[in-house]
Amino acid sequence: MTEELPPVKWPGWVCPEGTVAIVTGAGSGIGQATSVLAAQQGLKVAAWDINLDGAKRTVDRAGDFGGSIAPIKADIGSEEAIKEAYAATLEQLGKPTLIVNNAGPTILGQTLPFAGAIQEAIASIHWITEQFLALEPGPGASVVNISAVSGPIAGGTGHDPQGVGWYAAAKAGIAGYTKWCATEFATVSRFNAIAPGGPISTPRNEKFLNSPGMQERIARNPMRRPGTPEELAAGILFLWSPAASYVNGELLVIDGGLTLTGG
Repeated sequence: MTEELPPVKWPGWVCPEGTVAIVTGAGSGIGQATSVLAAQQGLKVAAWDINLDGAKRTVDRAGDFGGSIAPIKADIGSEEAIKEAYAATLEQLGKPTLIVNNAGPTILGQTLPFAGAIQEAIASIHWITEQFLALEPGPGASVVNISAVSGPIAGGTGHDPQGVGWYAAAKAGIAGYTKWCATEFATVSRFNAIAPGGPISTPRNEKFLNSPGMQERIARNPMRRPGTPEELAAGILFLWSPAASYVNGELLVIDGGLTLTGG
């Protein structure tokens, strides 16, 4: 007698329609692309940004899908402001199931104090995570943190005149914190991280893409071009999706293969 096997079922690429997602740093770049693509997939998006006008521009850019995006002012550097942003999300959209911690300090065009930059980059993710877990998000919960290739995978360039070691330290810390959460809280939510690189062409770094250092990286990248915010957003949507239901604690590198050539 042939053993009866269970049917093969595909969980799908898309979360159930109406699932609530929080996107921090939603006013531009990767956050904006994630918000728009998520709305196109039927998700309800809380577009958190310290600049409310930027979040509103994301709504406008979503066109016909803009009604699924709620712009919410959120200063992730403040634990109290995060509580207020959660309260606004619950009131306007309902309980969140998905989060991408995209907002954080940038390495390009500025020099930041080490301790302050580390806190802004990592403590904010911890505060957001604590409050998310306290909400008991339910089935399908997924958190994606934005790390980088610099730190957890690669070091510096060897000729960094600005001394931005905080960036590598913070991004390595985010990757480590993600793995810790993935082991401690996996029965409540999956936790994964993305390591962008290549570089990625976003409004934040657009003016730096023509610099000799960036051009050298692009020339060394196997794909010979920068990545786009939409390509990063696609990785986030995958890690959110039912298709990634057994993916937990991973660092997904999205860099066109640049790290294969030495970082």
